[in-house]
Amino acid sequence: EVGADPVAPSAARLFRGGFLIGVSNPKLLLFAAAFLPQFIDPAVDQGLQLAILVATFAAAEGFWYAAYALGGRHLARHLARPALRRLFDRATGAIFVGFGLGLLAGRP
Repeated sequence: EVGADPVAPSAARLFRGGFLIGVSNPKLLLFAAAFLPQFIDPAVDQGLQLAILVATFAAAEGFWYAAYALGGRHLARHLARPALRRLFDRATGAIFVGFGLGLLAGRP
């Protein structure tokens, strides 16, 4: 319907979508296949060790994703103020221009 307010997806749907994308990410699978085996002792039950490693990795990732989300929410509250939003936009724009100039200066 034209002019209707779009319905925001639920938090569960957003989480499910993000989780499925993350789990199907081949970089994560390659990282796990290359990194985790060095911490597994072949003389001991490998399934339990792998479960502990995966749980530890998932907990650490969950912590950092939660920190990013909370930090983003905190930042969004501040950026709701137009003056701070303008300052943020200008500062991040200047940073990107600086990166571009650095890349340009480093070209052979």
